[in-house]
Amino acid sequence: MPQNYNFYFNFQKNSRKFHFYSQKENIFAPNFKIMKYFLSFSIFLFILSSCDEVKPPYIEAGGECGNGNLSIPIRKIFVEDYTGHKCGNCPLAKELLDSLTKIYCDHIVPVAVHVGYFAEPNKTGKYSTDLRTETGNELNEFFGNDNAGLPNGLINRTEYNASKVQTLSNWRSVIAKLLQNPPEIDMDIENSFSTETKNLTSKIKINGLKNIEKTLFLCVFLTEDSLVAWQKDYRLENPDIENYVHRHVLRISLNGTWGEKISEKLSQNQIVEKSFQTTLKNEWNAKHCEIVAFVYDSKTKEILQAEKKSIFHISKK
Repeated sequence: MPQNYNFYFNFQKNSRKFHFYSQKENIFAPNFKIMKYFLSFSIFLFILSSCDEVKPPYIEAGGECGNGNLSIPIRKIFVEDYTGHKCGNCPLAKELLDSLTKIYCDHIVPVAVHVGYFAEPNKTGKYSTDLRTETGNELNEFFGNDNAGLPNGLINRTEYNASKVQTLSNWRSVIAKLLQNPPEIDMDIENSFSTETKNLTSKIKINGLKNIEKTLFLCVFLTEDSLVAWQKDYRLENPDIENYVHRHVLRISLNGTWGEKISEKLSQNQIVEKSFQTTLKNEWNAKHCEIVAFVYDSKTKEILQAEKKSIFHISKK
């Protein structure tokens, strides 16, 4: 009589574990057949585990979509979208950034910086919300985004085609090029927020993954997502959108436009920890706020690593 066995293998990618199931149909199989299946499966697991050891350099497997929850550090790209609510072409940049985030997932750390003529608010009525910041204004003056014509952006503040300011057509190319390099730094953010006082404390931990002989600075921003206000979009017959959802809006820097020096030479496995405090304004929605931190080379202004974390999911009184 035939012996029918169904064997099921389930691989959980994130946990890197296999689960083995066997379901018997009516008749008991001889012991040697079961032993044969288990032996084959054990050999397969041994080969898999031998190949799964992660060692530096920290290069991901699994395609473009980065998973920040893995045990290995991943390289993250700081994307600054320079924009304005009266810029009718700027929704294109927001949509592109949303698309790139879906492609590259946790590799992308986005910030929208409202600057220049197109960000100026009206005194009343339409476009009266002021999304500009002192930090954004200083960055715009230094990098010249507004003069280059919005929308545009900075990608890790690195140069591409002899310019730091990048048109939308270059964004994906720059990101793809930067992701070819392994991370040099790992970062972690721990936030503590009081819903009563609106006081926020952010602790930033920086870990050197290699020796870096550069003067490094740490900068810490607070952003607000899903902010509803007016926005112009030239693609529409009526270009004035009353309830436009602005994303990743820069609200404030916790340690100034250019941050603060953390090291003149960061060694491999060296840990640097910093703590910052601020108080959220009443009009800011804490549930949509994130701390965004990044480390950059003070000489070139190029960003080596970035990280972001919501302030609200660990909120406490």
